[in-house]
Amino acid sequence: MTSSASSRDGGLRKANLSQWETIAQSLAVIAPTGGPAMLIPLVLATSGRAAWFVFLIATIGVTCIGREINVFARRSSSPGNLYTFVHQSLRREASIVTGWALVIAYTITASAVTGGITNYCYSLFRPEAHVGVVGALVITCGAMFAAGWLAYRDIQVSTQLMLIVEACSIAAILLLFLLPGRGSALHFDKNQLLLADATAKQIRSGLVLAIFAYVGFESATSLGEEAIHPLISIPRAVSSTVWLSGLFFIISAYAQDIGYGGQIQAAVDSTAPLHLLAQMRGLPLFSPILAATTVCSFFACALACINAGARTLYMMGRDGFLPSQFGVAHKEKETPHIAVVCVCVASLLSPIVLILRNSSPLDLYGWLATFATFGFLTAYALVAVAGAMEQWKARDLDILSMASLTCVAIMLSICGWSAFDSNLDSTYKRLPYMYLTLIALGTVLTLWRRRGRERFRL
Repeated sequence: MTSSASSRDGGLRKANLSQWETIAQSLAVIAPTGGPAMLIPLVLATSGRAAWFVFLIATIGVTCIGREINVFARRSSSPGNLYTFVHQSLRREASIVTGWALVIAYTITASAVTGGITNYCYSLFRPEAHVGVVGALVITCGAMFAAGWLAYRDIQVSTQLMLIVEACSIAAILLLFLLPGRGSALHFDKNQLLLADATAKQIRSGLVLAIFAYVGFESATSLGEEAIHPLISIPRAVSSTVWLSGLFFIISAYAQDIGYGGQIQAAVDSTAPLHLLAQMRGLPLFSPILAATTVCSFFACALACINAGARTLYMMGRDGFLPSQFGVAHKEKETPHIAVVCVCVASLLSPIVLILRNSSPLDLYGWLATFATFGFLTAYALVAVAGAMEQWKARDLDILSMASLTCVAIMLSICGWSAFDSNLDSTYKRLPYMYLTLIALGTVLTLWRRRGRERFRL
C-alpha cells in the first residue's frame, strides 16, 4: 500500500493515517477487551458495587493527564511520543528517562499480552487442557513474530487491522451484556447507582487497578509524522480514546456486577471470566466468540506496542541518544524497521524466560503488566511537569489547568504509593525495584555514551 504523500528521503511515511486509524493506535494499546476479560472482576472484588464509579473517577483523572499531553500535541508533532514533548521543555536527562520509560513500557506491555493470548487460545481450542510449556512457547513466538511482521511491513495496514479487531471485540462484549438470557441482562440497578455499602478505602484500592486499564492511551502521539493533520488528529485521538474506553469500562463494570450477582469471587478465580459470565447468562455459544475476539484484541495490543515503542527508539536514534541505525527508516516500506525488530525481539525475552520457569499465563500477564505500568507512570509524571512549565512560560496556567495538574499529582501519588505497599505478594514487591534498576541502567549508559561522543568531537 502506497501513499502519494510518501516520503522518499528514508524517513517515515508522511500524512498517511486517517483520524480513525490514529485513534486505533491508542485504543489498541489500551486493549479495552482486556478490561472485562481480566481486570474488571478484580476491581469488582475490591470495590464492590462502586466499581463503575471507580472507573468514572479513573476516566476523569486520565483525562487530566491527556490534557497535559495535548499541551504539546497541539503545538508540535513527531514520532517520538512523550519523549519528544519532555525533550522540548526539560533537560536532556529528563527526556532520556522518559524515552527509556516508554520503551520499557511498550516493550513489556507487548510481552504481557502474550499471556492473555496464550490463555484465551487454550480456552478457545483446548478449554480443559493445562497450558504446557511447548504450547505456550509456540503461541507466544508465533503471535510476536506475526505482530512484528505487520509492524515492519506497513503502519496503515497495522492500524486498519487494529481498528477492525477492537470494534468487533467491543461489540461482542456489549452483546453479551444486552442480550436476554437465563441470567440478568443490563438493567437499572439502584444499589449500584447509590454506591451501596461502598467505602473510601474500597474506592481508593479499586482506583489503582482501574487506572492500570488506561495506560497506553497516549500512543497515538507516536504517529506525529504519519498522521494526516497531526496537530488536530492526534489531540483528538488522545482525548477520544480516554472517553471511548472509559465509557466502555464503566458500562462493563456496571453490567458485570449485575451478571455475576453474588459470585464475584468465582469470576476472580476463573481463568476466563467472560466465559463464566456467558455460561451464567445461559449464552454458551458466546464463549468461543469471546475467546476469539479477546485473542485478537491482545494481538492488536502487541502490534500497537511494537509500533509505538519502535518509533520512540527511532527518535532517540535520530537525536543521537542511541546508535544512528535506530533512527533509520526502510526506504521502501517507510517504517523504522531496525527499531521494530529490536522491540519485537526484546518483547519475546521476558515471556520465554517465564514460560520456561513454568509460570502460568495469568501470572505472566499480571507481573509484566504491572512492570510496564511503572514505565507509563514515569512518562506521565514527567510530561505533566513539562506541560506545567510550558503553560507557566506561556502565562496560560489558569484555574482549570491548576485543578487538572492537582488531579494528576494525586492520581500518580496514589499509584506510586500502592506500588510499594507492604501487603503485596513477594513477586510484586520486587517489581518496582527491578524497574528502577533497569531504567537507571539505560539512562546512565545513554548519558555515558553521549558524553563520550561529545569528548571525542572536541
